[in-house]
Amino acid sequence: MKSALITYLCNDLFAPGALALLESIKENSPDILDEVEILCFCLEDVTRKMQDILIKSGFQVLKISKKDYLYSSRKDFTDRYKNISWMMFTKLKIFSFFSYRKIIYLDADVVVNKSIKELLLKKSFLAAILDENPLNKKNIGLNGGVLVLEPNEFQWERIKSNLNNFFPGGHTDQSLLNGMFPDFLRLDKKYNVLDKARRRKHLFPFDKMFLDSHIYHFNGQKPWILFYKNNGWKNITDISYLKFWKYLFKSLNIKLFIKYHLTTFLINLFFSNIIFLLIILKRYLKKIINFF
Repeated sequence: MKSALITYLCNDLFAPGALALLESIKENSPDILDEVEILCFCLEDVTRKMQDILIKSGFQVLKISKKDYLYSSRKDFTDRYKNISWMMFTKLKIFSFFSYRKIIYLDADVVVNKSIKELLLKKSFLAAILDENPLNKKNIGLNGGVLVLEPNEFQWERIKSNLNNFFPGGHTDQSLLNGMFPDFLRLDKKYNVLDKARRRKHLFPFDKMFLDSHIYHFNGQKPWILFYKNNGWKNITDISYLKFWKYLFKSLNIKLFIKYHLTTFLINLFFSNIIFLLIILKRYLKKIINFF
């Protein structure tokens, strides 16, 4: 029975992330390519054109229709998906892919910097890193951006039956997993280095943290989204930003890259650094004013 490496798209917005992810795997963990099927799990809003690009890049596209989405009927969400719960909960269908012995699930906003083949050797129903400084302190547990799992029918039925139950932490797919599987196997943090946590700790991010990671997770601002949009890149354009764009560029032909992504790359490259400098000036001006 073969294993799978899977990422997940609700629509075209995160497709650049998925393309960069696959290119980073080809470059930095080619040893896993013969061991797994590479799947992109797509909901209906992923366009046919984008599906073709994903297939051409090397993904097998696994489509699902709206009638098979997972919903929760609860009304007490605090997550940004509170009105579109199917976007986060349908991701949990990966636990029903019983034709695979093991699944490595990666969010579409991660890149692989070193070999991840060792993840196939983890012997546990569910493995993940312990979330680092979650903003919601009630949602302490795993981070759902990187999961290693062994699908089985018993646990899948349990997950489905718990969709409408309350779990502290905003009732998200992640809080549900944290509530149901508190004894998950802890992975080394190198397998999911969190950009948001890194930048909360350091005003100037250290390149070493990115370069030493096996999997790096842009769980805050996304490099491919314009700085003035929600979740757009407002951070200094450090090595993590430049590496992401290298992977995206390599995954596409020049014509597609210029047509859809060159403008975003250049705008973010210049304006995000200006914004970052203004943030620094504001921070230090406050200290100077307070000193006097």
